Amino acid sequence: MKKLVILIVVILLCIAGWAGATYVVGGQVQSQYTHMIDEFGQLGPITMSQQSYQRGFLASTARTVLELKLPVTARPGAQADPEAQNETLQIVLESAIKHGPLPAGAAFGLALIETRLVSVTPSNETVERLLQEFPQLSEPLSVTRIDFSGSMTDRVRIPALETSIDQAQIEWGGLSVDSSYAPGDKTIVGTFDMPRLEIRGEDGELTWQGLHGTLDLVEALPLLYVGSTEVDFGGMEMNFANGKDGAQQAVQLKGLKLSSRSDCRAKLVNVKQTMEFGGVLVDGETYGPGRCVIDANNLDGELLGGFQAQVRELYRSGMVNNPEELVGQLLPLYTQLLTGLLEKSPEINVSSFSFATPQGNIDGRLLIRYDGSQGGDTRNPQAMLQALDASADLAIHENLVKLLMKQNLKNELTAAKLNGQIPESFSDADLAELAARQSEAQLEMALAQALVVRDGDMIRSSATFKQGELEVNGQPLPLFQ
Repeated sequence: MKKLVILIVVILLCIAGWAGATYVVGGQVQSQYTHMIDEFGQLGPITMSQQSYQRGFLASTARTVLELKLPVTARPGAQADPEAQNETLQIVLESAIKHGPLPAGAAFGLALIETRLVSVTPSNETVERLLQEFPQLSEPLSVTRIDFSGSMTDRVRIPALETSIDQAQIEWGGLSVDSSYAPGDKTIVGTFDMPRLEIRGEDGELTWQGLHGTLDLVEALPLLYVGSTEVDFGGMEMNFANGKDGAQQAVQLKGLKLSSRSDCRAKLVNVKQTMEFGGVLVDGETYGPGRCVIDANNLDGELLGGFQAQVRELYRSGMVNNPEELVGQLLPLYTQLLTGLLEKSPEINVSSFSFATPQGNIDGRLLIRYDGSQGGDTRNPQAMLQALDASADLAIHENLVKLLMKQNLKNELTAAKLNGQIPESFSDADLAELAARQSEAQLEMALAQALVVRDGDMIRSSATFKQGELEVNGQPLPLFQ
């Protein structure tokens, strides 16, 4: 009998301990939710606020309101109302929160949060119809797990849709995002994938193979994350009616890959970015592929993190209501960022640039160094030029050079004709012939002056700039005359 009493007491103590832990965890979850609203509640045109929080013993329910200010477009012929420059789109999300301790294998979780869409205001027929046709939109779109360590794993799933909007048939493969955040290690790891998108309408159709990407970042300094990101934009095909004669025109984009690698050493950030463009097919001609590799070194990490904090505080202030105000507020911050970065002797290196065209290829490189010991006072451009060290090499196929020069001259001659500087009797063919002759003469003059050199089918030029002096193909070229 005594053993039974002891067992019952132990069980009751366990239940009481679990109940007490659940109550405490419920308070911690509510505290974190309130902190999140306070921290990210104001981000410029996007605001987030708490509509309600109903705390229970085992679970709680929170409703969050997202508001997005959109510019109002006046109807044709209607006079714009200066008092109604923005329209507010309101999205209400409901989160069902299960309090821990929640078992997950050998670990215990703090909370499990399932978030779903509740309403969109102002609503319209399209939104209402989508919610009726696809009830899965009302199912949990996001599932987040929070561990006692503060680590978070999040899974977002927006289902595939097939519907019609404004007489256009739309097929979308949906969206999936998986991410995890570990505050102890200060890491963010994630993947995202948006499959195929197809739009078919009366004027044409678009098929996009979607995009996917990965990120693996660590917070090296406050608000400064470094690591790797990869984004792969799938190919796209467009067929649309030509506005001139109604004939169908086809454009095919062959995809784009972006990758970034960054690290932080001694509070200096180094970034390597690579862009690979598959090309575009227009009217049977292919432009591309292209490739560009850019390295940015010796960037002040503390300054970049501080800049992020300033921008976030600017958005949180809620004082920015339109793009003009935003530019006015950001411009001084960017000026301070530039002058501060120059003090650490930054280096920008376009180590590889290439692009193919039907008329020939383009290849080049560019290296820019700045001597930070000279300071970075934007009010003294002469001193800044003395601290600049740069070099560039560019090679363009001669056919492409002539085409670009001819097109530029033709545009100038056309403008001169409209201004009355060229007789009206000159036809477009006459202007094209005149532009061709002048472009040939200008190219030969540049070759004679050694500003460019001919290397087989390529036109090449090399330039260096050091201590305020410019040299092109080895000969000095005054900047100011």
